[in-house]
Amino acid sequence: MDTTSSRQKLIDALRNAPPEMRAKLDSLKRIGADLSRRTDLVWHMLLQSMSGMGNNRGYTRLILNEANYRQVAWETLKTLPRSERLAHIHSALAAATVRMPRQKAHWLTENYDRIEQMGGVAAALNRMRSLQGRMAKLAFFRQFVGIGDKYGRNIWMDLCDPDFRDSIAIDVRLQKMYALLGVPTKNYELAEAAMLDIASEAGLTGWELDRLLFHFPDHFLAAVGTSVVRKREPNESGQPAKTEEQIALNSEQQQTVNVVERWNRIYQAFEIKHRNTRNWHTKAEYARAMLRNFNGCIPLAVIVDGKQRKALSERLFNKPNDFNYVTYVLCMAVCRGALRRDGESLVIGDPGQLQPGR
Repeated sequence: MDTTSSRQKLIDALRNAPPEMRAKLDSLKRIGADLSRRTDLVWHMLLQSMSGMGNNRGYTRLILNEANYRQVAWETLKTLPRSERLAHIHSALAAATVRMPRQKAHWLTENYDRIEQMGGVAAALNRMRSLQGRMAKLAFFRQFVGIGDKYGRNIWMDLCDPDFRDSIAIDVRLQKMYALLGVPTKNYELAEAAMLDIASEAGLTGWELDRLLFHFPDHFLAAVGTSVVRKREPNESGQPAKTEEQIALNSEQQQTVNVVERWNRIYQAFEIKHRNTRNWHTKAEYARAMLRNFNGCIPLAVIVDGKQRKALSERLFNKPNDFNYVTYVLCMAVCRGALRRDGESLVIGDPGQLQPGR
């Protein structure tokens, strides 16, 4: 496969995109501005993400259908007893033909509770609007169940947030395009960097490239010399075989589960042994550097993933990928009350607890 040729063909097609595509981008910016004014924004963006996860049909039939949407609106759910909420959400998702309605109903129910714990939609919105920087903003939505790297970025991109002007939400529905371009989708950061290089050469922002490829995939696939073929063949059991979208979606969900499980094992181990404060003065300095670096929220995935931990360790402490220089000090900070778990993130609690000798 000549990925260099495909890449240049795509860049040429992007540079010569027809006027209706620019009009679509302008429309999406207006939609983003309208979304940003919603008082139930946090809940709405979670609904929007879940509805379109894996298939846009759910988005059309849940978010764009007023009657169906009313069933899962915050104001409607607030009137229901907690014991009835899960079944109600599941029924509404199934009626709107949202994919994986049972799983998503569980996620949304848990996320509803999480917003309530923040003080409700208004308090959650205030917290969201107070965030500074990409990392803190990503961590905010990644704390919600079912939201990973892709949807964490996509939410802010839907809102046209300036911190995500040069972002790509790597989408499983564009796997064929990535393959033609030789983009390494197994590593999110490398995939995003590769696509941002293409955007730059085409004179676009990452946001513009992402939205064009998502909304006009057939046009750009044709430009690089291929077409979209969508079919599902039955497997040996007579059931439709899993599509690439489903496989990739399941993989992302499992990665999320694995990150949390691995952190829990690490934390439990250190909670038992946290009285070992040898060289605690130095370790406390490392912990404080970590808190400053992450500006309030630390995604667990960064700590658990070996490559990210190595880069972080080298950048902050000029040390190799030494477990003690990153994970150990954060576990100690959790045990001492300087950090608390919030979903898939660590949130700064009381940094004063990191004073040596305490």
